[in-house]
Amino acid sequence: MKNIYFLLTVLPELEYPKKPMISYDELYEVIYENSSEEEKRLVTQYRLMKDIKNIRKYLLQQPFLEGGNLNKTELEEALEDETFFFFFVFSFLQNNSSKEEKISHFPKLIRQIFFQAHTEYSGFLKKLFVFEERLRLTLAFIRMQKEDVEGTISALESDEDDAFFQ
Repeated sequence: MKNIYFLLTVLPELEYPKKPMISYDELYEVIYENSSEEEKRLVTQYRLMKDIKNIRKYLLQQPFLEGGNLNKTELEEALEDETFFFFFVFSFLQNNSSKEEKISHFPKLIRQIFFQAHTEYSGFLKKLFVFEERLRLTLAFIRMQKEDVEGTISALESDEDDAFFQ
């Protein structure tokens, strides 16, 4: 953790809306060079969500999000060899046979990632995933209200923990 202060001093300033002067790959290279093994593991776990989202991008044949652990070739190999991801990612892909099913049921996979984060992660990483999950729920609620979807309030008041993921 001592090197984190060094990292902050070598990073260029961000100016919105300009493109950052350093790419994700360059940033992570600097982070990995100056991190302990435990810190590297945490960064890899954080970047896993981008890799999961890139599975969907891969299915849709869209450009990948930057900042994941895997590029397109590595993602294809990981999916083919059933490595790198949690076991339930491969179960999800096998249980949904068509591309359309995989895409339409993708929120269920995201939900499983959040559940895994609740049970497997701790400390800051767990708080970060909880924050993202709550943010997604809040945004879903706002979209439902804006579209005047019936049952918005009853879904929020429901005793079910996963009312928005069904």
